[in-house]
Amino acid sequence: MKHLLSALIMFCLVACAGNATKKVDTRVWVPLSCSGALQWDTCFREAQALCPKGFYIAKQNELRGSQSRTMEVACKD
Repeated sequence: MKHLLSALIMFCLVACAGNATKKVDTRVWVPLSCSGALQWDTCFREAQALCPKGFYIAKQNELRGSQSRTMEVACKD
């Protein structure tokens, strides 16, 4: 009986989670690269030129060994 009750509770929790609405991101994300001798400020200047009203940053990655710097930005409305 205890296992049946636990299974019923888990089923209800899974069913409720499955019905939750997910917010869809409609922004257009643009990848920028400022690798090698370029620094982060180069990426930020590119983002500011691309998005005069400001921008959001989704990903910002740096691999120091290969001097690889990338970020994804989306313009604010």
